[in-house]
Amino acid sequence: MKVEDYLRVFSGLANSRGRLYGLLSQLYVRPPDSEFLRELFSQEFEEIISGLLAQPTITGELSEGLGLIRKFIGEWRKKKLEKALEAVVSERDRLLGGRRLPPPCESAHVSGETAGVTLFYGKVGVKIPESAEEPPDHLGFELDFMRFLCGEEAAAWGEGNLEKALSLIGMQDSFLKQHLKAWIPGFCDLMFEEARLDLYRGLAKLTKGFLSQDESLLNEFLSGMAEALEGFEPENMEGV
Repeated sequence: MKVEDYLRVFSGLANSRGRLYGLLSQLYVRPPDSEFLRELFSQEFEEIISGLLAQPTITGELSEGLGLIRKFIGEWRKKKLEKALEAVVSERDRLLGGRRLPPPCESAHVSGETAGVTLFYGKVGVKIPESAEEPPDHLGFELDFMRFLCGEEAAAWGEGNLEKALSLIGMQDSFLKQHLKAWIPGFCDLMFEEARLDLYRGLAKLTKGFLSQDESLLNEFLSGMAEALEGFEPENMEGV
């Protein structure tokens, strides 16, 4: 393949990863409402899940999580929307509202880590609005930060800026290892055990499985790039 083709592939991969981080973030941050359930119960969303499950790379907890979410959709879309919404809102409050489980915030699981999270945010100019109801180290915000970094990486590949793209990948790898993987898998295990609805049991498995897969992907990518660029000084490839 030509250099341009590789850049296009890398950009597409970053965009795909960013979309999934964004979806997971919304599922943790967005309060369920009628519109949320209509989207969840739509034929389009079911086709997306079926398409993902058909991919050979979707295995283990990723596959289990998507399967549980599809099972929830199949069971609850037949019931009245109001009844389903009541069940989802109650379950979300029970699991993510700090009632049955520790709050879904890093500082509740890893002592004193809020400052470390905001330091990462500040490196790329990300600020959590003062009006936000949740703290900066909330699970949803940390996932959304990864979405942001993936988007910036995709743009860098599109511009042919290899140095910036690799820097952003390195930041993703560091944030994932130092923060997300330090507490979210453990929280997901707790949520899976406590959850009554397959929607949240599936979300727990999907989140944990995706973080594990993404960590492996970043490790392989950085290792491969290190070998390919051995003795090569990264520079802006905009003119390629």
